[in-house]
Amino acid sequence: MAPTITDAERALSELFEARSGSFTDGPLDRRRAEAFKQFAAGGLPHRRVEAYKYTDLRSRLRRLPAPAEAADASAVEAILTAHPVLVPNAHRLVLANGRFMPTLSSAPAGMTITSILAPEADLTDVGALTADSTDPVTLANVGLFDGGAVVTISENPAAPLEIVHVVTGDVIAMDRIAISLPAGLEASIIERTIGADHSVTNNMAEIVIGDNAVLHLTRISDGLSDNATELSSHHIRMGAKSRLEHLTISTGRGLARNQVFCHVKGDYSDTNFRTATVSTGRRHADTTLVVRHDSVGARSTEVFRSAVGRKGT
Repeated sequence: MAPTITDAERALSELFEARSGSFTDGPLDRRRAEAFKQFAAGGLPHRRVEAYKYTDLRSRLRRLPAPAEAADASAVEAILTAHPVLVPNAHRLVLANGRFMPTLSSAPAGMTITSILAPEADLTDVGALTADSTDPVTLANVGLFDGGAVVTISENPAAPLEIVHVVTGDVIAMDRIAISLPAGLEASIIERTIGADHSVTNNMAEIVIGDNAVLHLTRISDGLSDNATELSSHHIRMGAKSRLEHLTISTGRGLARNQVFCHVKGDYSDTNFRTATVSTGRRHADTTLVVRHDSVGARSTEVFRSAVGRKGT
C-alpha cells in the first residue's frame, strides 16, 4: 500500500510546482524535474528505509516551516559577526537562506566563486556525482535547491575557505555547492551551518578531487538550536593518487544528519574519515558514510567517536 502523503510532502510538492513553471530546457532544470519526480515517488524517508532506519524524517518532519525568502544582508552580517571565522585569515563563502551572497563572500587567491544559477557558471561537474543517486535527501535538494555556488580552484589557494550556511528565520532552505580541485593542487575547506530555532536545512556539496590532489575538508554542526533540523550531504569522487582528509564535528542540538557518499575511483588514492559527536539534551545525531571502492591499491580509513548523554541519541 502506498503511504499516506504527509503535510510536509504535500508542501514540498506545492513548492516544486510553483518553481518548475520558470524552469528552462537546460540540463540543470531537466535534472531538477527528474530528481523531484523520483523523490515524490518515495517521499520523505522513514524507518523502513534501511539507510534511514535510525533517522525517521517522515515522523520528524510532519509539517515544514515556510520556504525561505532572500535574507536581509544586514541580518546575515550580524550573525556572521557573532560567529567569526574558525581559522585565522580564512575567506568566507556565505550562503544565506539557501542563496549565494556575493557581497558578504570573498575567495582567496587561486580560487573563484560563482553563483550556481549565473549564466557564466561552469556546470561541468554539477550533477555528475549525483546523477545515479537514489538518496531521498539528495533528490530533494537537487529538485528544490534555492541557489548555491560553484567553487573553481586554479592554483593552491592562499588561505582556507570557510563555507557558512546561514538561516535567518524559522524556514526551510536548501543550497547546493560544486567544488572542483584540479590535479596536483591542495586546498583546505571548512563548512558550518548556523540555523534558527525551528529551521530546516538541506545542504549538498559535490566535490571532485583530481589526480594527485589533496583536500582537507572539515564539516562542523555548531550553531543549531534544540528544534532545528540539519541535513548535509557530501558527494565526493577521488582521482588517482589523491588524498582526502575528511573531519565531521557535531556539537549542536536538534536533529543533524551528516552523510558522505565517496566514490574511490582513482587508483592508489587515500581517504581518511574522522567523526566526533557530542549528543546531549534530546539531540539526535546521525553520521552516515558510504564508500565505494572502484580502484586498485586505494585505501580508506574510518574513525568514529561519540559521547552521548541526557537523552541524546
